[in-house]
Amino acid sequence: MQNILKTSFIMLIFTALSLFFVNKTKAQNHVVISDNSRFVAYAFYDGKYKDSVIVSRFGRQKKIRRNVHGVEINVFQIKGNRWVQSFTFQNRKKRDSKIDELKISTDGQLVYVRQGNEYTICSTPNGEVVFSGEARGVALSHHSGEFFVCLKKNIYRYDQYHSLPISLYPVSGNVVVDEMRINKNDEFIVLKSSNKKIYLWHTSNKRQIKMINGDNVVFNNKKKQVTVLQTRSGRVTGEIYGYYNSGSKRYKLFRKGKFNSGKIIRKIVKEQKKYLKANSPKGSRIKVPEITVNDANAKISPDGKLIAFECVQKSEPFLLVVDVASGTETNRVFRPEGNALLPIFSYNWLDNNLLGVKLTLMASGVFNLKKSNYPAYFNYKLGFHPAMRESRQSVQLKKRQISSNMKFAAMTSYSKTDNPTTNIRLSTVNQPHSTIEGVEFMAFSPNNQMAFVRTPKNRLGFIRLIDVVADRGNYDNVKVTYMSDSVSFIIKEKITLDSKNDDSNYMMMKEIKHISTVPKDELVNLYLKTIEIHDTTSVVQLHLVDKNGTYYYGATEPEWDFIWKRLLLQSPDGKIVEVEDFKVREYILADSLPNAIAFVMDHSGSMGSDRTKALQRAAKEFVKGKKSNDAVSLIKFDGNVGVEVPLSPTQSRLVRKIKVNGLRGYGGSTALLDGMDRGTGILKNKPKYGRKVVVSLTDGYENSSMKTKGQILKNATREDINFVTIGFGDYVNEEYLQTLASYTAGSFYQIYENQSFEWIFHDVYKKMNYYYTIEFTTKKQGEFTTMIQIELDENRKDSLVTTFDNTPPDFDRMDEEEDFGNVYIPPVTRKTKSNPTKFTSYIDSLKTIKTVIIEVPDSVKTEFEGIEFPDIKFTFDETKVVKGTADELEDVAVFMKKYPEIKIEISGHTDNRGAFDHNLDLSQRRADKIKSLLTDLGVSKNRIRTRGYGDTRPITNNKTEEGRSKNRRVEFIIIE
Repeated sequence: MQNILKTSFIMLIFTALSLFFVNKTKAQNHVVISDNSRFVAYAFYDGKYKDSVIVSRFGRQKKIRRNVHGVEINVFQIKGNRWVQSFTFQNRKKRDSKIDELKISTDGQLVYVRQGNEYTICSTPNGEVVFSGEARGVALSHHSGEFFVCLKKNIYRYDQYHSLPISLYPVSGNVVVDEMRINKNDEFIVLKSSNKKIYLWHTSNKRQIKMINGDNVVFNNKKKQVTVLQTRSGRVTGEIYGYYNSGSKRYKLFRKGKFNSGKIIRKIVKEQKKYLKANSPKGSRIKVPEITVNDANAKISPDGKLIAFECVQKSEPFLLVVDVASGTETNRVFRPEGNALLPIFSYNWLDNNLLGVKLTLMASGVFNLKKSNYPAYFNYKLGFHPAMRESRQSVQLKKRQISSNMKFAAMTSYSKTDNPTTNIRLSTVNQPHSTIEGVEFMAFSPNNQMAFVRTPKNRLGFIRLIDVVADRGNYDNVKVTYMSDSVSFIIKEKITLDSKNDDSNYMMMKEIKHISTVPKDELVNLYLKTIEIHDTTSVVQLHLVDKNGTYYYGATEPEWDFIWKRLLLQSPDGKIVEVEDFKVREYILADSLPNAIAFVMDHSGSMGSDRTKALQRAAKEFVKGKKSNDAVSLIKFDGNVGVEVPLSPTQSRLVRKIKVNGLRGYGGSTALLDGMDRGTGILKNKPKYGRKVVVSLTDGYENSSMKTKGQILKNATREDINFVTIGFGDYVNEEYLQTLASYTAGSFYQIYENQSFEWIFHDVYKKMNYYYTIEFTTKKQGEFTTMIQIELDENRKDSLVTTFDNTPPDFDRMDEEEDFGNVYIPPVTRKTKSNPTKFTSYIDSLKTIKTVIIEVPDSVKTEFEGIEFPDIKFTFDETKVVKGTADELEDVAVFMKKYPEIKIEISGHTDNRGAFDHNLDLSQRRADKIKSLLTDLGVSKNRIRTRGYGDTRPITNNKTEEGRSKNRRVEFIIIE
C-alpha cells in the first residue's frame, strides 16, 4: 500500500512539474496576424542549446561556446501558404527570452519584438535587424515599409532599407508614452500619453499639428475627420475635427462638433420629469432617479461618427449612443428582459451600426442601432462530458477565446498525457463543437476566416472557419492546413528567346519635329498615352505621330491650334455633347523639371541569362543618353528584391554600377509587386523632381510578392508616382500590367523581340517627356466615352475614341475581393477602346444642324412653337403608333399648308435598351412612319426630312420605365 501511495505521489509531482514546464513553454508562444489577414508571425521558445558567441576579454575578442536560450520567429504569407523569413533571438537566461509584445505590419514587411523596454525591428524581405535598442514607443506603418521610433526628444522615421532616419518629429521629453501608432492611411502619427493627452503629427511635416485632451482617437480617412474621446470623473466628452492641408504640407484641424455627457443627461432627466408631470397625478412630486455615467466604458465607433458609453439609472445599466457631430442622442440600448445579469454593460463595436453586447457570462447578443433590436444571439458554452473539468463554466471563462465578430468560441483542452485538442463552436446555432485533436488553439484571424493552431512540435497551421460552420459532428470535415516550413520557388515555363508576334503594332517614337514640318501629303495620327482622373476634371494624354514614327510638337502655338477640331463627350447617362471649353496643353523636354526614374527589371528564372544581359546592356545605354539632371535607380527582382543602383543623377556613377552579369544571384520566382513598391519607396520624398516614374519590364505573372496590388497602387497614387509597365514574352498577363499602369496615370507597352531592349527604354523616356493633354470637365462619376478629332486640312483628319471610368478606386476593397487561395483573379481595369459608331451619327447630325438656314419670320416661329405637338407613343420595339397618340398631327398639317414654303425635320429617338445599331434603325423607321402619316394628311413629302438618332439624345434618365418612355419620342423642328 505504501509503495502504491509512494508511486502515486511521485506521479503527482511529475505531472505537476510537466504541467509547469508545458505552461512555461506555452507562455513563450505568440501568434500575431496582420490587420489584413495576409501575414502571420509565429514566435516560440526553441529551447536551451550551445552556440558560438564572440566575447571581449581584456581588450581582445574571443569566440566561445556558451549555453543560450533561443526564441525563433517565423513569418508566413497566408495566401499561397508560403514561408517568408525566420529570426532567432538568443539570451543567456531563460527569463530574458520572454517576449512581451510581438507585432507584424499590415504589408508583412516589418516585425517588431518588445522585451521589456528593448525593441527589435526586423525587415522580413531581407531578414535583417533594422533597429534594436530601448525606446519610449514604436509604431509600424501599414503600407510603406516604414517605422517610427520615439526616443528622448524626437520621433524618428525610418524605412526598412536604411540605417539613418528619413525625418524626425520633435516631442517633449517629459511625455510618458502609453501608446504610439500610425493611422491606417499612413498619414498621421498618434502619441497617447499617460496624462490623457493625444499628440498628432502629419508624416509629411515635422511640426506637431495639435495636442488634444483625450483617451482615444479614431480617424475617418475618407471623410478627413478625427474623432477624440475624453473621459474624466464620471463624465464623457467627444469632439470631431476635420483636417485639411493649409499649404506646404502643413495640416490643420478645425472642430466640426462636440458633446458633453452632462448636458445630454440633464436633457434626459428634464424629459423624464416632463413625462411624469403629464402622465401621473403625483408627477410633479416624484423624484427622477439619478443617472450616473461609467466613464471607463466609453468607446468610439469604427467610422468615428458615434460614441457609446454606459449609464446607470435605478441600478439598471444601459448604453447611451451619441452622434458626435450634432451632440444628440441616437439610441438607448438595454439588455433584453431576463438577460440583465451582469453589473457592467460590456459591449464592443462590431461595425458602424452593430454592437456586440454581453448578456451573460456565456452568451452575447447583437444590437442593431438602425432597427433598435437584437437580431442575433450567441451562445459560447462548449459541450463537454459533465465529468470533464472543461465543462465547468469557470474553466471555460478562463481558457476560451472569442472571435472579433463574436461568432466563434475556441479553447484548448489537454488529456492526461498533455496531448492538446482544439475545440471550436459556431455560437449562432445549437450544434456540437468541432474537435481537432493534436493541436493547440492560438488565435483567430482579424477577418474571422481562420483559426490558427500549433502542434506540440511548434508547427503552425490554420483551420478555415467555414469548415466549422459546415460541421455537424463529422469531425473529419475540419482539416488543418499547415504552413510551409521551407522556401518554394515557382519557376515559370521557359520562354523561347526572341519570340515574335506578327500582329504587333507598336508605335515607336523615332524623331521629334515641329508641326510646321509635316509633309503636305502626310497623315498625323492621335495615340493615347494615358488618362488622368481628378475630382471634377479628366485629362487625356496623347501623342501626335505619323506612320514613320515622327512626333510633332508645337500644335498648341497660335498659328497651329486650329487642328484641334472637336471634343465630343458621352456621359454615363448616354447623352453626347460637344465640349466647347476643353484645354489643350503641351509638355516638352525643355520645359520639364528633372525626372526621377526607377527601372525595375525582372530577373526571374524564365528570363534566362541571355535575355537579362540584353536588358542590362540596354539599361546602361539608356543611362548614357539620359538628360543630365534626371536621376535613375536600377532594381532587380525575382522572388527577392535588390537595389542594384541607388537613385543618382551622376551618369558616370550609374554606368559604373550597372553590371552586365545575367542572372547572377537571381533566377527564382517573380515578385513584381514587391519590386515596383521598392521603386516607389526610392522615389517618394524627392520634391525636386517634377515627374517620378517606376518603369517595370517583366515577362510573366506575379506569383510571390508580399505586397498586394491595392497596397502598391495606393502608395503610388498618394506619392503621385506613375507606373510604366512593359510586357515581354509569350506569357505576359496584359490585363494585370495594364491595371498597374492605368490606375497611376501611367502607360502599358508590349514588346516581342530581344532586340527591342535596345530602344524600348529610350522610347518610353521620349514619351514621358513629349505629349499633349486635353483637359475637360467631368463632374459626374461613371463611365465616359470621348472622341477627340484633329484636322490638318480637309483630307488629313484623325480621331481618338476612348472609354474610361472616373469613379475613385477603392484600393482596400480591391484587395479584399481577391480570392483566399493562390488563384489569380482578373482586376477591374480602366478600359480604353475605339467604337466611333455613336459619335459618327452625332457628327452627321451636327452637320445637318449647322447647314440649316432658317429665314423664317419670328411670328411664324412663334406660331410653330405654339402648336400642341402630339405625344406620339409606339409599341415597344415596333413602328406601330399607339392609337390616339398621333391625333394632334392634324395641327402640324394645318400649319404646313398655311405656310407652304416651310420645311421641317422629324427626328426619331429611342431609349437605351437594345443594340445601338438596332436603335438607330428603329428611330429612323419611326420618323419615317410619322412622315408618311403627315403625307397622308396632304403635306408634300419633299417638305419633310427625317432623321433617326437612336439613344444618343436622351432627355431624361433611362434607369426607370417612366424615363425610358419619355426618351421614346419624335420631335419636330423648322429647317427652312
